[in-house]
Amino acid sequence: MFPPLRPSMRSFLSLLLLLFVGLTQASGLISVHHEDQVLPSESATLRSDHWAYQPWRSVTPPATDHARHPIDSFIQARLQREGLEHVLPADRVTLIRRLSFDLLGLPPTPKEVDRFVFDTKPGAYRRLVDRLLASPHFGERWGRHWLDLARYSDSDGAGFDNERSIWPYRDWVVDAFNRDLPFDRFTILQLAGDLVPGASRKNRVATGFHRNTMITEEDGVDDEEFRIEAVKNRVETTGTVWMGSTLNCVQCHDHKYDPFTSRDYYRMFAFFNNTEDRGRSQEPYLPLPTREEGAELGRISKEVAQLCKKLHTVTPALREAQLRWEKDLSESEEAWRVVVPLCTSSNKGVELKVLEDASILATGPSPDVATYAVSAKTELTGITGVRLEVLPDKSLPRNGPGRTSYGNFVLTGFTVTATALDGQLATAEPEPRKMAKATASYEQANRVSNGPIAHANDNDRGTGWGIYPQVGRRHEAVFVLAEPIDFDNGTLLNFELEQGIGNEHTLGRFRLSVTTTPTPPRARPSLTPELEEIRLKPAAERSTEEKEPLEAHFLSLATELDPVREEIDRLQALRPTPVKTLVMKERKKPRPTHVLLRGNFLERGARVSAGVPALLASTFGEDSGGASRLDFARWLVSPQNALTARVTVNRFWQQLFGRGIVETSNDFGTRGTSPSHPDLLEWLARTFVDDGWSMKSFLRLLVTSQTYRQSSDASSELDERDPHNILLARQTRLRLEAEAIRDSALTVSGLLARNRGGPPVNPPLTQGGNLGRTTTKKWSVSEGPDRFRRSLYTSSWRSSPFPFYATFDAPPATIPCSQRQQANTPLQALMMANDPMMLELAAGLGQRILRAGGDDDWERLDSAFLWCFSRVPEPRERALLQGFLDRQRVSFQQAPESAALMTAVAYVPPDAHTKDEPVEIEKHEAAAWSALARVLLNLDEFINRD
Repeated sequence: MFPPLRPSMRSFLSLLLLLFVGLTQASGLISVHHEDQVLPSESATLRSDHWAYQPWRSVTPPATDHARHPIDSFIQARLQREGLEHVLPADRVTLIRRLSFDLLGLPPTPKEVDRFVFDTKPGAYRRLVDRLLASPHFGERWGRHWLDLARYSDSDGAGFDNERSIWPYRDWVVDAFNRDLPFDRFTILQLAGDLVPGASRKNRVATGFHRNTMITEEDGVDDEEFRIEAVKNRVETTGTVWMGSTLNCVQCHDHKYDPFTSRDYYRMFAFFNNTEDRGRSQEPYLPLPTREEGAELGRISKEVAQLCKKLHTVTPALREAQLRWEKDLSESEEAWRVVVPLCTSSNKGVELKVLEDASILATGPSPDVATYAVSAKTELTGITGVRLEVLPDKSLPRNGPGRTSYGNFVLTGFTVTATALDGQLATAEPEPRKMAKATASYEQANRVSNGPIAHANDNDRGTGWGIYPQVGRRHEAVFVLAEPIDFDNGTLLNFELEQGIGNEHTLGRFRLSVTTTPTPPRARPSLTPELEEIRLKPAAERSTEEKEPLEAHFLSLATELDPVREEIDRLQALRPTPVKTLVMKERKKPRPTHVLLRGNFLERGARVSAGVPALLASTFGEDSGGASRLDFARWLVSPQNALTARVTVNRFWQQLFGRGIVETSNDFGTRGTSPSHPDLLEWLARTFVDDGWSMKSFLRLLVTSQTYRQSSDASSELDERDPHNILLARQTRLRLEAEAIRDSALTVSGLLARNRGGPPVNPPLTQGGNLGRTTTKKWSVSEGPDRFRRSLYTSSWRSSPFPFYATFDAPPATIPCSQRQQANTPLQALMMANDPMMLELAAGLGQRILRAGGDDDWERLDSAFLWCFSRVPEPRERALLQGFLDRQRVSFQQAPESAALMTAVAYVPPDAHTKDEPVEIEKHEAAAWSALARVLLNLDEFINRD
């Protein structure tokens, strides 16, 4: 017998078994479902006892000895049980700085500080709160928080990371906060503003929330796969933002810890599965013309409509022209003689099979690149042109004619050589033939590597002819020879087709022809098989149903209508280009939704209808199976749904206290933390709903509490008892977010441009900050005041986030971020000290100190401290800084080149504050004050709020 296992060994083997089961489930080796894999787990059929999913509880503030505010009653009751009490209130300077940073994201000016500090009338603090809530900068600050949840970005992400126009959504969010749009309405418009009865343009702009998903316009990507990934992202984002639930894993299997099943997931998926956006396109857009643009667009549209009628009207002259066109087509086809291949070869193992119609089908391996060689004999003399037909075939992806997964190809080179034949023998080495010109029936819109037919003859193997998106149909290219091939006794023709662009962009089926007509026919747009069949039928035998489509096709090509088309083009060129934004748009025909087995878009399980998780279905009303996104949005913010209110007020609390009542603000499930003050959370949620979901009223409630207004200083005993400030016996000292740090530096330097809204701007970029970008669009630094706009308006690129923001923990714009992580790294200190943007702002502050700070060092140090810290320097600080300033003056006097470098980055705005007329400042003096300003911006007090 084997000896018994030691306990440690048993534990080790148990752990291995658990790991094996987990890994095999994840890989699909062990199925986590049975049969159709959509049966809900037994636990999900029962109502969860977890606190977050319970109906409303009736809660009233507890009675306490000193609390005058309901929030303080809850906090003090807990503190009393713990044998603690609130610390002293913060002083007025600290309070206005705290409020200004929390509500506006900007430091207060010295005048604003004095106004509050010396306001002795009752209600001074309340007036300060109301004034800050009424500031237009409030929406910029709190809109920034929301955009973290919305995963907002100005680029598509993935692949090319192309630029997108969605900034009107960002401006809508800012405006919504400023006008205190109730949170329930705020929710409904973002999730389903396009479905609201009588939806306005603003309503539709709001739906940009769920257009913040990633898009790729790369070739070779499966559109349906990427579309489904976007829908999944919408489900998971909605779960995080409104339900405080982690739903990512539920796309593959029932939730391991929370009562959500895969069926629940795909029922919510169905709400977002019926929109018109696709994975490989930014559409649909919503144009947003100004009043003037709208009037001009209306005038042009009216004129164009009149002209378009002419394009669809068949006159006797056009009827005659159609007859000539049909005759020319027949003669054009007769002009070509198909060559029958003698032999074929490929350099990459591709098998080239000659079919009965003399076309060639590529089979076997599908390499990234390939070169095909075809040889053929002809008895024709005076050959003037070669035609290459690319043909569809059922054996090819999407019917070809290319071999990529989506049917495209790229012809990077086309060479023809000719040798005279003497009987059956070639009499000389093949002679290359030059091409005079080339035409194609269709050319892919020009891109970096593929597009017009001219690319097939430009001696550049990095470019070529492509036909995407018109795959699955016949196309042709005609190459006109510079000189005819004219051998009396026959010709051996050798054709070489190079396809060197990569990624399997090779031809799948093609055919070669030659012509001897003096002027080879141009490549003609291919007719569909249906139209070709009609064309070949005698005109007298065609029915009305057959005549109309052929007429329409002719009219689209008729040169007789070119003047009309040119006039339309002229008018269209005059059309103003209004701003546009990405929006949601519902499909007219519903798209069926299925459970995707293990989340795989190719493996469909049972069909499901739109609905909410079974656990919460009692608050959704009767399930008719025809619920819409609008129904879902209304359910999320219905008064009966306590979960949304709990999640939302917890995030508001988190922004002001640094930690939510539920610390895991993105996870209210069983694996999240329990609320530190459950009754307070319930009371806040109920109050938020009862007050009409007013966000400003709710924030006013929070910031007027004594709990918010207390000092952040704490005794060592309190720090030891409650190091994470869970009990809230003090305020929490918080580091400013990345954007607030930069905005503060902009403010104190006097450079902040306060204009709001509009397209994103590009501040100076850290050297090398462009290296990770996959887009071809370069970062062009904005000029003038635009480079100093608030950080909210900085261009956000997914492939390379703005380095300063990323260094200070700004989240990637791929998934919703309900709470930013906070790291402390050496790179942050280096960025603050040496980043070109921060050096420019330090130089700006130095210039401001010299021009507007006073007449001597004493006054200037006072001004600098008041701008940066809302106080004057203490004696020890003044002495240290004066000594530093004097040393810098000497140093820069001795090194004028260093002084020139230090001051060269300074930007003085046209309206810079000066006491008198601008005066010339010595460079060593400006450099010394810039160095001192650099010190101030790097102090701990500057990047933290108490």
